[in-house]
Amino acid sequence: MRYYIHFPEPNTPKNNLHKALIKRIVNFDGRIVSDIDAFKREIANNVTYLNRVHCRCAPLDNDRSWEGSKGSVVLGFSNSWVCTLILYPIKEK
Repeated sequence: MRYYIHFPEPNTPKNNLHKALIKRIVNFDGRIVSDIDAFKREIANNVTYLNRVHCRCAPLDNDRSWEGSKGSVVLGFSNSWVCTLILYPIKEK
């Protein structure tokens, strides 16, 4: 199954780590992915990298995901809930 990635309006960034995450995550908006696990690993690698670069900020967690409405998958980034990504399933025939 393929998924369309939507990046809704983020919360106001509170530090440089939040700003860097939003800047990086916005690039995923509008992409289509077929392997959610690979996409989650890609996001996890990005968050790990940003946590290392911005080590003076409270680190972000990226282990939050839950099922949203109509079969969507929501990925959340804790530590003030900076932003979320919503993966909507694409109906294919």
